[in-house]
Parts: sequence; structure tokens; C-alpha cells
Amino acid sequence: MLALMKTPIPYFLLLTLFACGPRPRPEPPEPPIEDFYQRLKEPLDRMDLDSVKGKIIVIDPGHGGVFRGARGLGGLDEADVNLGVALYLWGLLEEAGARVILTRKTDRDFVDGDAGRLRDDLQVRVDTVLTVMPDVFVSLHHNAHFAGDRSFNEIQIYHKLRDTGPSLDLARIVARHVRGNLGETNTRVLGGNYYVLRNSPVPSILCEPSFISNPAIESKLKLADKQRLEAEVYFISLVDYFSRGTPEVVDLKPAGTLTKARPEIRVAFSKTSTIDLASVSVLLDDEVLELSKIGPNLFSAFPSAPLQSGTHTLRASARSTGGNSSPLAASSFLVDLEPEILTLAATPEVGGKPYPQKITALVLDAYGNPVADSTSVSFSWTGGSKHEGTLDGRASVFVGEDLPFGTGRVTGRCGGLEKTMNLEHSATAAYVSGFVLDAGGLPLEGATVTTGGTGVAGAAVTTGGEGLPGGAGISAVTDALGFFVVETSSGEKPLEISRRGFRKTIAAAGDNAYPSIRLDSYFESLEPGIVLTVDAAG
Repeated sequence: MLALMKTPIPYFLLLTLFACGPRPRPEPPEPPIEDFYQRLKEPLDRMDLDSVKGKIIVIDPGHGGVFRGARGLGGLDEADVNLGVALYLWGLLEEAGARVILTRKTDRDFVDGDAGRLRDDLQVRVDTVLTVMPDVFVSLHHNAHFAGDRSFNEIQIYHKLRDTGPSLDLARIVARHVRGNLGETNTRVLGGNYYVLRNSPVPSILCEPSFISNPAIESKLKLADKQRLEAEVYFISLVDYFSRGTPEVVDLKPAGTLTKARPEIRVAFSKTSTIDLASVSVLLDDEVLELSKIGPNLFSAFPSAPLQSGTHTLRASARSTGGNSSPLAASSFLVDLEPEILTLAATPEVGGKPYPQKITALVLDAYGNPVADSTSVSFSWTGGSKHEGTLDGRASVFVGEDLPFGTGRVTGRCGGLEKTMNLEHSATAAYVSGFVLDAGGLPLEGATVTTGGTGVAGAAVTTGGEGLPGGAGISAVTDALGFFVVETSSGEKPLEISRRGFRKTIAAAGDNAYPSIRLDSYFESLEPGIVLTVDAAG
């Protein structure tokens, strides 16, 4: 076609015609602020309102009373705008057949004039949710720019931080309709850790549809018809959300105490929503189960392997065919299987004075798994007996602590099982054993105990030993009971005991503290198990 043209084509035009790919389109310009809050672009008269009939909705007009919230340059208070929007939304939803509860209907707070008790005000709003247990909770707000930028505007819709199911679904739907109707293109859906969100057990969102700190936005928000426009957008959003279906787990089994190692797992969803079969998820502890559909919105599965005795957790969720997620449902049950296998073992195998010897009973079920924790095991010997509960299938007593030195035989019993073992003794046993405790006398797990010298038969060991006479030696680590056994070439050796967070201790040869050695913490003023949280600014 170019050859038929009589007029030569300029070189720069040829470059344009044969460039690699189309020229990029410029981004559409941001709408002028005057275009915001103009009119509703989704007519209400075309909507099917049946989806909100009978739904329970709590609307929370943020702030109020002494808590004014953000304030515009012209003096408009956020608290007043929030209430105006909420009252319009209340009327729209009630007329459509929903049951609506407002946390406040007037310009008030819930602290009796004490502005220093903001949490008390927020807790009253949460208490409303806890009392009513609505289908959704919507908290209404309007934002302000923290750095005072009067030209800034943005839509921010927050969902409950830990709920990436229905709360996130609702937030996304609201954000889409707010963006499409109010004219703002800069929109964000964010996880919010606000007090009213994290303490509400139902699908919850907090809405910041515009910035009252922008004078042009403020000039619109002070008008009743603009507040009604915003309410209509929320109304459309809620109708859309509920019309997509809101599935719910209505039954999750098993529950209680079971004597089966492979119980049937069942989950049933509400019949008011059509479930997307591919979305159904059931987790048993951390295992994703393979499900079978056995009825309308009813599913079944079995564990892939026999379950151990103890507590197990079930978690289930699904989505409707409209895309909405069910709240995550969780339950727990206890498996308690009879003991079928009992063994006894001594650590070390040969006992000697004056060091303890641990006698351990291992109790398993028919599948070789540990029995339930705290299963009672009876130890008996000539002249005495003691009961201990299992932990991970094991229960222990100690010669020199529970049993007297020189005991020759120990019998263990659990359920209908019984096992007896003979204890061997040697006056020259080549080991030392004992316990490491904290300053409060509690067992200290994970402490390293190292002997001096070169170890058994001159074996070279690289762990531990710093500061000990004779160089590095043999190391051991204490168990959950604080017990340790360290081999030694002959007689008593100095011991070094260390653990992160504790002061290193040297126990000299012949020290009577060998069987029980205490470590002092660097942080003695802190209670055991204390949790510290550092909250960085911003």
C-alpha cells in the first residue's frame, strides 16, 4: 500500500508506523473534586431487596459526645456526619425488612463525660454486638490526613485483621460500590486492628469513604442529601453482599471424647446458601482432609492415619457460589484409647551411688501411638509405690529420689498391663547423673551439662568444657524433668552447667549439689512464662 502513495512518507512517521507494539495509553486523569458525591450510579429501584430481609445488622456511628473525631477546616465534626449517614442507612435497611440496631441514635458517648476512658466507650459498642450477635457489624467513620494535606482524599475500607473470610468479602464489596458511586478512584481495602473490629466475633468492617480534612469533601458532607447518598451506597453494598449467599457451618463433628482412632468427620453447611463444592475445606489439626459429599451441603471424611490419644482440632469453611466465605468454624474432640503396650527402661542401664537412675514406663495404644497425657502409671518396689501421669506416653520415677538406692526390682502397671524389670548396680559406674533446676526449684529443660577431662576412653569431644580443669569433656542436655546423665572416665568430675538466659555454674568434684544443681537466671525479677510485647510507633 505504501508503494501506491505518491507523496513521500516522512522518516519519523515510518518509525511511528513500524514501532514495536502500540503506544502506551495515558492514565485517565483523577476526577476533579467537584465530581465526588454527585449522584447514585446504581439505581435502587432495580435491586432485589429480598436478600436483606430478616438480616440482623449493627451499625456503629463512630465517635459522638465528647469524642468528636476528625474536624474539617470549616468546623464540621466527623461525629455528626457519621450519625447522619447511619440514620439514613438505618431507615433504608429497616424499610427493606432488615433488623437494624444502632450503637447510638444521638450525639452521645458512653463514658459519662470522662474523655479519658475511650476504651469504655468502644467497649459499649462491642457489647452491643456481643448481645445481638448480628449477621454483620458496620462501623461508619470519615478520615483526616495525619500530616494536614488538605488536598488528599482516599477511600479506605477496613476488615477485621484476622478474618480473611467474610469480613474481607464484605469490605471488598463495600469498597467496590463506594468507588463506583462516590467518584473516588483511589481505594484501599485494609486489615484493621481497631478495638471494635478485633473484639467483634461476627463479620465486621470499618468504613472511611472520604477525608473530611479536604475542604471540598467537607462542603459536601455537611449536606443532608450527600449523607443520604453515602448511606445509599452502603445499602447497595449490603444488598449485594447478602444476595451472594452467606454460608455458615451449622454442624461440625465429632465432639466430646472418642475411643476410635479413625472417627468419621462430618461438616454441614446452612441450606440457605448454595455451596461451591470446590471451596469446601476441613482441616484436622494440620491435615487437609479429602471430603465426600453425602447429602445437601453435608460432607464426610476420615483421618488418613490413626489418631493419637489427646485433643484434636477441626476447622471448616466454604464459599457460596456467589463467592462469599463462611466464618471459619472450629471445634475440638478428645481421643482416649486403651493402653495396649507397656515397656520399662532404665537410664543409665546400670545404677550406681550416689547418682539417680531414671526408670521410664512407655505406654502405647494398639497402633503404637502414645496414650493420652496424664494416663496413670503405678510404679511399685519392695517397701513402696508411686503413681505418675504420662506425658507423650512416658512416665518416670528416680532411684535415689523416689526409690531408695539399692532397689533391685521395679514393677510398672497401667490399665490391665504389667511389666517388671530388675535393676543392675555398680559401685564404679562410669557416669554422673542428676537434676538441673531453676532458682525456684523447677526442672530446667535444655541446660547443657559438661564433664571435665577427655571423656570415656579418651574420646575427643568438642562441646562444652570452657573454664573446666582438664579441658573439654562429655556433654549432655537436660530433659523435660531437668534430668541429665553424663559419662565420665572415672569417679567424680567437675561439671559445667549452662543455659541461655542463666548464669553459668561450675559444680566442683565431690560437691553435694551434684544430684540437684540450681542455675540463677539473669532476669530473676521476671515471672516464668511472662510475655513481653514491643509496640513500635506507627
